[in-house]
Parts: sequence; structure tokens; C-alpha cells
Amino acid sequence: YTDLYLYDLKHMDPEKHKLIVGVPNEPILENAKRLAENGKKMQVRIPVIPMFNNDEENIRKTAEFCRAMGDAVTVVQLLPYHNLGVTKYLRISDEPVAEATPPSDAQMLRLKAIMEEYGLPVTIH
Repeated sequence: YTDLYLYDLKHMDPEKHKLIVGVPNEPILENAKRLAENGKKMQVRIPVIPMFNNDEENIRKTAEFCRAMGDAVTVVQLLPYHNLGVTKYLRISDEPVAEATPPSDAQMLRLKAIMEEYGLPVTIH
């Protein structure tokens, strides 16, 4: 009954994905391929997190993966990291939180341009 899937991709490298996210990315990538093979449409969302997935190599691999799914990918949404939740996290947890500097507008435009080189429709949110 679903005609559009919102699909998050965080990192293409299985080891880095598991280290930071806590789970392997293989099932995530296989499920995306399966959706595409079955004619489903998806909006791919990429949270852009400095020091994790904003390097050119990862962005290019992500773009290649999305392009390989053909017209199943209706848009790629680049979601720049923000630190709005850090204060709340510190109030509710004793665990340390790793803070990153949000990417600049120029960095986001560069990542968008890289993905567009692969013929993908890309937006920044």
C-alpha cells in the first residue's frame, strides 16, 4: 500500500557504518535494491555528518549506489547536521556527546554538485 519510501543512507563503508551506527549496512543497502527492483519509488535522505560521512569518496559511492537504482530514486535529500539537540541530550544523559560543527552552506553545495554529476535530483534541507 506504500507508494513512496523515505530511505536513509548514512555511510557506504560497512565497517564505518557499523562502528558509528551500531548495525551493519548490508541489509539496509539490500533492502533499498529490493525496493528498486520491485518498482517502488524512494526519496533517499542522507544526514550529512562532519567527520563521518561528508568526505568526497563516501558521497561519490552513495551517488553511484543511488544512480544504480535508476528512476526508483525520485530525489536525494542532503540533510546537514545540526547541534540543536546537544543541550537536551546533556540534560537527560550522563554520557558524553560528540559534537561536530555543522557543515557550511558552501560544503553542502559542493556535496550537492558532486551528486548531481551522477544525474541525480538533489535538494538540501
